Amino acid sequence: MVGNRSRTRKFGLVIAVLFFLASPTAAAAAEPSGDLPPGVILAPTPDARGEHPEVMSDAVSNSVAPSSSCSNVRKRLDQYRKQGKKSVLCVETPKASKVEVNQTSPRAAALWCDGMNANVWYRTRTSLCMSSWERGWTTYRPSDGVILGKARIALSQHIELNTTNTRFSQTFSFTIKEAWGALASLRYNFVPSCSSGCTASGGITSPLLNVGSSWSGTFTGYSVNAASTTSFSPNVTITLINPAGQPGGATTFTVNPDHPIRCDSQVGSYPGCVIPTVIPTLYISVAESGAAAHNILFAQTYLPDKWGKSKPLRRLADTGIQDTNRRAICDATFVPDPSVVGGDSCDEFAFAASYQSGNMLGVKGSSCAEIKPYIDQTTGTWMIAPAGRGWNGSERCVRGHVALADNTSVGSRLGSFTSAFRVLDYDEYWVSVID
Repeated sequence: MVGNRSRTRKFGLVIAVLFFLASPTAAAAAEPSGDLPPGVILAPTPDARGEHPEVMSDAVSNSVAPSSSCSNVRKRLDQYRKQGKKSVLCVETPKASKVEVNQTSPRAAALWCDGMNANVWYRTRTSLCMSSWERGWTTYRPSDGVILGKARIALSQHIELNTTNTRFSQTFSFTIKEAWGALASLRYNFVPSCSSGCTASGGITSPLLNVGSSWSGTFTGYSVNAASTTSFSPNVTITLINPAGQPGGATTFTVNPDHPIRCDSQVGSYPGCVIPTVIPTLYISVAESGAAAHNILFAQTYLPDKWGKSKPLRRLADTGIQDTNRRAICDATFVPDPSVVGGDSCDEFAFAASYQSGNMLGVKGSSCAEIKPYIDQTTGTWMIAPAGRGWNGSERCVRGHVALADNTSVGSRLGSFTSAFRVLDYDEYWVSVID
């Protein structure tokens, strides 16, 4: 008889080896406890934080339009002088400045990556964020090369995607770090654009700003036609608006080109967008899925592949192949155990809906590890007993004797996760067992 489910929060998961079949490698993975009888292994507890955080980072890579870069403008000063230009504007990535400014207006709206490393893209499955990206503008007098003014901004930006809509927004937030001379007061214009499959209409312009001023604005003009899967990287052109009409002054950069946005209509009821290079994590709760959660934890602890923990799973979308995988692993050699409360069911891991299913790896169900997770009534801890052929620690799959409700719970969580994070066929994902 299985004890009260509330007792599952005692996470001293123990493997009760009725006949010891665990391999030396598996035994070494979990330190034996002196308080337990011989042949019993103390296993690790579920990871409440998850093995693989979704926030990742990459150094930003941006470029200045060659025609307006300061190195090119300086080379062409004589040309501008002959054209009668009184001043000319250029843009560059400034060297780190020791100049500190006093804040003269309310701080720009905080973004979620504020305070993180400067000039670095941070990303989750549904957002991109970068803080303190600097660009500087300088205006020269062509007749003698004298600098007439300088301006420098520290820009943060955030793109927030929508997993159930293909429209998304981009927020710009910046502070004027330096502004003097001819560039003491100015405005900035932001014009986003998209590659094929995405459109961006309109732009946003800051008010007149001077040193120490901050400003935030949100662009909502992105739209994607997701009739088919589309991948793209937005671009943004920032132009210093200069009343004198000086040439140059525009800088264009691509938003995280190594990690493009992907929009699709393949999962869920609505199309939506994600950052596909961020591998999402499926969290399976012991409190909700009981024995099925411990079936996964067993495989991730004692079997060599550690699917979902050391190696990501890949989603298999074809339901016909899923059914074939399920039948192959849960074949006639799986004999239901009448002692399983709630009705025994064959719970296979790796999932039948993954390319790592035992059947996809050429493994027969009779060759999988076979276990029975249950709660010890005396201690209230989860135990795992060998069932059928048991295990020797070399198997590439496991099939557990699990109550049907627990088995169904994991399947439901997997389906919801697939839609929520837009996990397409062959997309990678992690699995983490938690409290």
